[in-house]
Amino acid sequence: MKTEARQKAISIKDERLDVDHIDHYLLSFFIGTSSCEICIYDDRKKRVVLFESIPLDQDKTLLENLKEIHHEHILISAGFWKSVIITLRNHSFAQVPNDLYSGDYAYDYIKLNAHTDPLKEKYVSTLDETQGCTTVFSVPQELIRWIDGKYPKPSIVFRHESANFLKTLTSQVRKDKEELFVNLTGDDMLLAGFKDGQLSIYNQFKLQTAQQLAKMILLAIKQFSENGQSTPITLWGTQEAVKLYEPTLRKFFKHLKYGERPKGIRMSHDFDTLREYEYFDVFASYQ
Repeated sequence: MKTEARQKAISIKDERLDVDHIDHYLLSFFIGTSSCEICIYDDRKKRVVLFESIPLDQDKTLLENLKEIHHEHILISAGFWKSVIITLRNHSFAQVPNDLYSGDYAYDYIKLNAHTDPLKEKYVSTLDETQGCTTVFSVPQELIRWIDGKYPKPSIVFRHESANFLKTLTSQVRKDKEELFVNLTGDDMLLAGFKDGQLSIYNQFKLQTAQQLAKMILLAIKQFSENGQSTPITLWGTQEAVKLYEPTLRKFFKHLKYGERPKGIRMSHDFDTLREYEYFDVFASYQ
């Protein structure tokens, strides 16, 4: 039987948010299948000044949801942001070793993981020199046209959640350890295993049950660690997902701990309602 971690709507604003300084702010959208997170970041002061998590209407298309959010939101319709960052949470991506990657084969890489249509999607890649891999992912052409139309002046950057996750883990990995990092976002799990400071495995999949999650973690650990269920695991995720899956994980794994927020990101006490382990991938995009 499938278990679900339903996300609730969240809205937090720092009282120091100043609309007169929008040209110094980064506006970010984190777009998944069940929710859209919006974040505003003061690039000068390295401070998050607004965070919202908005559940998406499953009876509407992605673009219909985004149009509605944009129409109703008092801030994000402004057009003078320093930059607009769009991070996609989906399975239409691939991780490819840098020395094997060629942009000419983006379609072939992605189609191994998910259905993709080169007539309706654009392929974007990001290079991670530290981990030696390139993330290539698809972006719907209609989303690109809509974003370009709403934000013609700021620079626009497209990213994938897996690239954000791996990039930020670089500063947390210990070079003499075998360890696993897990991020639970709604119905998805991101999993990265490291051995001696190097990425050994990355996987991302839809969650069905807590037992399935434990099984997938065990299978991943076997591929890079001899410590089995004693392998250290760091856990991030939404509060709902962690509450749902943590009891089962603690039955199987001896060294499970909560992750912390990315280093160097400042937040006021207004954000204390969020747990340290929540929305790691969102705040990681500013490192």
